[in-house]
Amino acid sequence: MVFYFLKCYLLITIFYYIRKPNKQDIQDMKKIIILLSGLTLTFGVAVAQNATGVTVSSEEVHNHEHSKHHVHRANHRADHLTKQLGLTPDQRQKVHALCVEEAAKVDAFKKTHAADPKAMNKEIKLVGVDFKKNMKSILNAKQYAKWEKLKKAEKKKVDNQSPDSDNLND
Repeated sequence: MVFYFLKCYLLITIFYYIRKPNKQDIQDMKKIIILLSGLTLTFGVAVAQNATGVTVSSEEVHNHEHSKHHVHRANHRADHLTKQLGLTPDQRQKVHALCVEEAAKVDAFKKTHAADPKAMNKEIKLVGVDFKKNMKSILNAKQYAKWEKLKKAEKKKVDNQSPDSDNLND
């Protein structure tokens, strides 16, 4: 790349000294040098952008975004449960890992069963049952009872906000 620029510069310099240039020739040579410098810089920057040679497909980027989303949701959910249930650091870590796993499974089922919502809902319910079983093994009896109450309250809140609720007819 640099050699190409040097070769062009040498050719221009040789051309300059072979024949006596007039003012127009000097201006033209300056323009050529500036143009070549700009092209060299542009090409160098373009090559440097992909210097590692690693190409990433848009699907990999999309999957990476989803994995970040799982972790973000799991962090939020684990923080919420830590505050509500008074989880120990060990319990929080286990709940966080469980939340990440659940989110990944649910999203995978949404992708694979997009054409069949009934099958998707069935699979998601099974994931929920598995999640509940694992939560029971992580939490103590008092925390588990409080968690069940929180789930019921959240479900009631969601049901009251649904568009087909009777409250909208008032």
